[in-house]
Amino acid sequence: MKRPYPIIGTPTRKNPPQRWMLKSRSDMNWNEITGARAALLKHWQILGQFRQRHPAFGSGQHRQLEAAPYSFSRQTEDDKVMVLFAGNR
Repeated sequence: MKRPYPIIGTPTRKNPPQRWMLKSRSDMNWNEITGARAALLKHWQILGQFRQRHPAFGSGQHRQLEAAPYSFSRQTEDDKVMVLFAGNR
């Protein structure tokens, strides 16, 4: 059985919410992000979608293919991915 991953500041039975935690929470203003930050947000959203569709990326068996350019594959019973790091554009 997997243990739940604790997130610092997340209230639990042993760690009840503090008043400052409850007052400091608000909705994220995603629609106000513009310019270079919007492009960065889009990049991370695409990466998150890829990870969601391919569980092997995060938890599969790792096998390095080449050192330069760095490439590897990850595989689970149901999923396979191959990653090639080509550097900055």
